[in-house]
Amino acid sequence: MWLIGVERICAMNGKGGKMPVKEQVTQTLESLSEAELEQVAAYLAALKSQPQQLAARYSQFAQDDRRLAEAGMAEYQAGLLTEDRAATVTWFKIVIEKHPDGYVAYPLNLKGVVVGEGDTYEEALADVKSALQFHIETFGRQVLEVEPPVLEAFVAEAGVAV
Repeated sequence: MWLIGVERICAMNGKGGKMPVKEQVTQTLESLSEAELEQVAAYLAALKSQPQQLAARYSQFAQDDRRLAEAGMAEYQAGLLTEDRAATVTWFKIVIEKHPDGYVAYPLNLKGVVVGEGDTYEEALADVKSALQFHIETFGRQVLEVEPPVLEAFVAEAGVAV
C-alpha cells in the first residue's frame, strides 16, 4: 500500500514547469499533514537502511557458502541435499568460466544480473548459488518468470575474420 505523503511527492515528478525540484518538494512537504509527514519520514528511514541490510545478508550468504566449499565437496554436497529436502528446489543452468585469475559463474534464465566468483570451480559455484538465493529473496520469485525458458545451453567456438 502506497503512503499518501509519498504518493503526493512522487506525483509531483515532472510537474511544476521551470520550478526547481527542491522547491517542488518543499511546497509538497509544507502541504502535508503531520500524519503524512510521519509516513514520509518512515518511508525514507526504510529506504536509507535497506542497502546496509541487503549488504549484511549477502555477506552472510557468501561466508556460509565459502565455508561449505572449503569444508570439502562431500560435506558440501551433503549440505545441499539437506537444503534440497527442506525447501522447494529450483534448478538453474549455470555457466562457469575459467579465467587466468579464477572462475566466474552466472545462471541462465533469470531476470536481473547474478554473478559468482572464486579461486576454484567449487567456490564459484557456491558463490553463485548464494547470490541466486539472495537475488530471489530480495526481488521475489517473479525473477524466475522468464519466457521463453532456456531449454539447453551449448558452448561453441567460431572463427570470425576481424
